[in-house]
Amino acid sequence: MIFNDLLNADTLAEECVEWSKKYAARDHNDLRFGQYICNKYLCLGKSAPEIFYMEDVGKAYWLIVDVLVNQES
Repeated sequence: MIFNDLLNADTLAEECVEWSKKYAARDHNDLRFGQYICNKYLCLGKSAPEIFYMEDVGKAYWLIVDVLVNQES
């Protein structure tokens, strides 16, 4: 598992909607959406550089969806 159990499709969608309402790309702390999700939901010792460094919110969202769909429990 890459992401902890707190992140699921519904949670991710809510996070993305809230992020998109507030920020165009980076937040006031200069965080990218993927970076924010990784910081909040990534399991200890795991990494997802393609998500963490993705600048585009929509692309980061779909990369995360792909991981959620394909990660092992």
